[in-house]
Amino acid sequence: MHSHDGVDFDISVVLLATRNAPTLGLALRSLLVQQNNARMEIIIVTSDPRGPQIPIPTPENMIRIVKCDANSMPGQGRNLGLARARGRIVAFLAEDCVAAEGWITERLSTHSLGYHAVASAVTHGGSQTPWAIGMHNFLFAHRHPSRRSAVVAFPDARGHGLSISRELLNRMGGYEPDMRIGEDTQLYERLSRLGVPVVFNNRIRCEHLGHWTPWGTLRDAFIRGRRRGQLETNVLHECIRKDSVGSLYSRAARGAWNAIRDTWPNSLLGRVLAVAASPWTALASTSYHLAWAVTRITLIPTADYHRMRDEQSLLSVLHENRATEERQLSDAATRAWLEVPTRDARTPFDSASQGHIPCTLHVEPPFGAS
Repeated sequence: MHSHDGVDFDISVVLLATRNAPTLGLALRSLLVQQNNARMEIIIVTSDPRGPQIPIPTPENMIRIVKCDANSMPGQGRNLGLARARGRIVAFLAEDCVAAEGWITERLSTHSLGYHAVASAVTHGGSQTPWAIGMHNFLFAHRHPSRRSAVVAFPDARGHGLSISRELLNRMGGYEPDMRIGEDTQLYERLSRLGVPVVFNNRIRCEHLGHWTPWGTLRDAFIRGRRRGQLETNVLHECIRKDSVGSLYSRAARGAWNAIRDTWPNSLLGRVLAVAASPWTALASTSYHLAWAVTRITLIPTADYHRMRDEQSLLSVLHENRATEERQLSDAATRAWLEVPTRDARTPFDSASQGHIPCTLHVEPPFGAS
């Protein structure tokens, strides 16, 4: 059955394999064995010229391969998959994640209530060592399944791991193609600005296969912090050195505390593991925020810097202004599209029944709000 608007599938899953991790086969298998009646297509975005190995027999035309450059940014990879997607809903899965049973069914069930954007939870599927658990808690505690399902808005950190209606995502222009990190967060922030509700459903889960070593834990956290510092430091904005240094200790401590707090509603065993791994959570947080602070300090623009690089600064201004204008035009058009009454006919999401029975809408305040 084909619709008149060219939509052939209920959902398109873009499997991001730009790094060709050895876990790609596991990620692909987890999608292929999902028990559901949905019409699903899988689009694998890979930089491997040979293409991925398909672990089990699949129906014809169910899997499509999209080649990308080895240096492609995550946002660019997402857009490549989006450009070839034919499903009404587009979801994304990283190559180092395994979709749990119900990952497809629960997404479509929540979208069927009329919501354009649905967020998901993450569990730890890697090695059960204190440093691996500690690092996972630092990175993903805000999306722990024990956190309440609800309609959320930026900056509540539960609004990640999104699946979005393809029409809305196309109207928004997709993801920022040149962002190494934070492309999902940037889109989430735009959705909130446009007034699009994001539903966090804690029954939509994937396992993150993080197999860190003690040294790898600190190194990975440091690299992530450095990338965030590079993202936040812009040559057009002046920063203050003491702000980065002065907030380092509080940020590191707060990051570790938030990770433990968010996983605390878990089972008794989960609490024991969180406490046992807490020193590594604290170390990962410290390494991350140290790299963040150092990067901001070293990249802070000075007057000499501006004088030496006036031409480059001008080009950056023009590029940024053009990108901003394009986003504003896209957001304005998207907002007008959303204002059509039928676009926003939502059934209230029930966090207790996970969205299957309409009831009073529960909207939580932004994370950290009083």
